[in-house]
Amino acid sequence: MSLWNDYLARKLIFESHPTIDQDRCLNRMQTRHPCRSCMDVCPAGVISMPFAGSMKADWDSCSGCGLCVSACPSRAVSPARIQAERLFSYASRLQHDTIISCKSGLSSDIPTDYPGALNWEFLCFLALHGIVTIITGDCAGCEKSSCRKSLEKNLSQAKIFLGEELYSQRVILTQDPSAVPARRYTRREALSLLMTKTGRTASALLPLPQESVPDGTLWRQILLHKVKQLSKDPVEAGQSPSGSGFSWMLPHFEKGCTACGICTRICPAGALLRAPGPEGSGRYYMALLPHKCTGCGLCSRVCPEQAMAAPSPLELSEPDRPLLTAIAAKPCIRCKEPVPLDSGSDLCARCRGELSI
Repeated sequence: MSLWNDYLARKLIFESHPTIDQDRCLNRMQTRHPCRSCMDVCPAGVISMPFAGSMKADWDSCSGCGLCVSACPSRAVSPARIQAERLFSYASRLQHDTIISCKSGLSSDIPTDYPGALNWEFLCFLALHGIVTIITGDCAGCEKSSCRKSLEKNLSQAKIFLGEELYSQRVILTQDPSAVPARRYTRREALSLLMTKTGRTASALLPLPQESVPDGTLWRQILLHKVKQLSKDPVEAGQSPSGSGFSWMLPHFEKGCTACGICTRICPAGALLRAPGPEGSGRYYMALLPHKCTGCGLCSRVCPEQAMAAPSPLELSEPDRPLLTAIAAKPCIRCKEPVPLDSGSDLCARCRGELSI
């Protein structure tokens, strides 16, 4: 009985609606460039901003569509547990092509009222296994206009990641169910598929352990895991053996960077780091961790020197390897903060200002 009570408690706490991680929210990090992505996409008006830097949600009105999860650029909105477990369960048993449909009465692998809620990382994960066919109704006459906009945005990002050639081979968007490609299975594949669909035990139906409550980066983690697997066999993913990898939307440091560290302090994902070079080298290093970066672009907007370029596609064969940029600078003799070598001073701008008062 205690197991059942534990199940109900977790269901009420984690499965009822998405959650917002205020520490990752762009509006908590800064107020000059308000982000309204989750508010604008929500069809029920659940999320609001009472004042700058504060997000509020009336989850009683939430329908659980998941559009806010897909729209958040910093992945600060975590999916409802029941939605995450359903998609994760399918992803863990995925072996063949995938059919996604919002049309009622149509047989599909992932039936959903809001295909726009399936973010680009999850769509790319499916595409790396086989053909993904998304069957929609008449979007022009659908009242869920925010869903269509979200779907188009996610497909656009998926095309950047996969590349136009692979995207055209693996992703199909149509209103015609007859466009679904025929599936041909060997006897071994058919038997394996039958076993995975019928071999669900009672334990598999229970929720995941409490410590594994999914956050907003769940699908990115799954995609990264798949990319690492395919790095050993790029042909399996549809890439040429000489291909350098998939394209990630990443910012990059440009000339003029002073290693001030503002971007490292404000990055909601912790994807930017700063480290001094060897003593006497006259260098600092700015590091970007591609596997953590969500491409929100906040760093490029807040850079005082405009030395951080906005996110753009960058092909990477090893997304978990840091990208280093050397900056000509020395430590301030007072506070040890970086001082540009061409500044003509041994003090940083802040210390010079404090000493002049």
